Amino acid sequence: MTPQEKLNIATEVAALNAEYWYEVDRQKGTRAHEFFVEDGVFTTSLQQRSGRVAILAYYQGRQARPKARTARHVITNQRVVVQDADNATGDWILLLHAADGEPVLPSEPAIMIADVHDVCRRGADGRWRYVSRTIQAVFKSSTPTTG
Repeated sequence: MTPQEKLNIATEVAALNAEYWYEVDRQKGTRAHEFFVEDGVFTTSLQQRSGRVAILAYYQGRQARPKARTARHVITNQRVVVQDADNATGDWILLLHAADGEPVLPSEPAIMIADVHDVCRRGADGRWRYVSRTIQAVFKSSTPTTG
């Protein structure tokens, strides 16, 4: 692969990451399961979910909570490694700001800082999806996460 082809893939994987967290933070994760391959695995700091159906159920459970939940997943230091034209991995840092309630909420430090490892694959339709996403907490406050 040429350096430009690798750069294009890295940009596409970074865009996938930004779109995923936009979906989760601004659309309540209604379509978050669609960002995974059919048998994709989503491992949070609390639990592992395998398959789109399980991932959908997780986000539906978040949406059904009796209290509103506001979250912003801030992503930084993304590093993408391209294996070939259809496979790449991503490692990056997640800063999670979240609290129960509607905005505007008091500003507090991140409730979790985590390392995230993604395995991504481009499908026959040309769309990148997660084969797996693993979130491993490095720092965590006493405020509970919903993961």
